[in-house]
Amino acid sequence: VLRLGLENEPKLAGALAGMVLGKRSEIPPETYADFQRTGVFHVFAINGLHVGLVTAVVLIVLRLVRIPRRWCAVAAVPLLVLYVFGTGAHPGAVRALVMACVWLIGWMLVRPADSLNSLAAAALVILVCAPTQLLDGGFILSFSVVLAIVTLTPRIEAHLLAQIAPDPFLPRQFVPEWRTKLAGGLHRIIQLLSCSIAAWLGLLPLMAIYFHLFTPISIVANLLVIPLLGGILALGLLAALVHVASAWLTLTLNNANAFLLSIMIRGVEWLGHVPFG
Repeated sequence: VLRLGLENEPKLAGALAGMVLGKRSEIPPETYADFQRTGVFHVFAINGLHVGLVTAVVLIVLRLVRIPRRWCAVAAVPLLVLYVFGTGAHPGAVRALVMACVWLIGWMLVRPADSLNSLAAAALVILVCAPTQLLDGGFILSFSVVLAIVTLTPRIEAHLLAQIAPDPFLPRQFVPEWRTKLAGGLHRIIQLLSCSIAAWLGLLPLMAIYFHLFTPISIVANLLVIPLLGGILALGLLAALVHVASAWLTLTLNNANAFLLSIMIRGVEWLGHVPFG
């Protein structure tokens, strides 16, 4: 279904199958090398990032059709299980599925969210089922990056926001309107940048140990890749769902995905050649 309309674009079709379904066999070697060089080859592995983005997409759709919050998790968990096991049930994806289910249950019960508690509960469930995971590289990578994001992102974000915030002693009526609008527009970018920096710091020693890579350019590359990956996953899953009803709509969605993919691939290719990246 994902190849429909992309028969003449094997490079894009292979990358699309890799990002949505984790099928790496059809990804052109030069494309994979560019993503590896920039430290964003995780987009081709069904992992916590994919499960998190799919969770967000599912919840957004359910809320748009006015499903009550308490019932959203009841609908979302089976869909996440279907996605994770439908794409091969890779260990990283299963770990992320446990984390997502713990978070969704708390969200469904309208309980105050505590990310560290959710992370610890997920680790406990996984280690009860498979204690040897404690020494597994994938387990260490997964939990290290999430721990870094949870603990470091708020601190980095607060520091960056302080750089663009107006003087706290200046009355709000004296702050220029353009300054307020600029700060609002930059807030979302700073949130994503803070998360990217935190994830990079958490992965830095582990990437060096396990993969012998040091990729500071990945901080910038993630700003391009992660938002586009969210759109690509949403369009890819929607294309697969609507194919039974409308092949034309699937074709349209795949062409839209090809446009997003071409932007991502060209951007990553360019970033991969930045000196010292």
